[in-house]
Amino acid sequence: MMEITLPQRQVDEIVHKLHILLRRDMKEFSEQQQLPEMVTTAEAAKILGISADRMRKVADRYPHIKKGDNKQGQLLFVRKSLLQ
Repeated sequence: MMEITLPQRQVDEIVHKLHILLRRDMKEFSEQQQLPEMVTTAEAAKILGISADRMRKVADRYPHIKKGDNKQGQLLFVRKSLLQ
């Protein structure tokens, strides 16, 4: 294997260009990652044709997240899963 020695200025330029390319690629990657559309409990209940109270009772049957730190945080449901 042959060793090549570069001046520090050239090394810095290579690192800088690599940083720019990686940042661009990471931005494109994150833009391609689509998060699912989320709906509130009321909207989810409307889609299913049930009351919001009933929706809260059957929430565990559907993919959802709890938004907020409170014990009774807002539930958000994945819209696509409600339509299937």
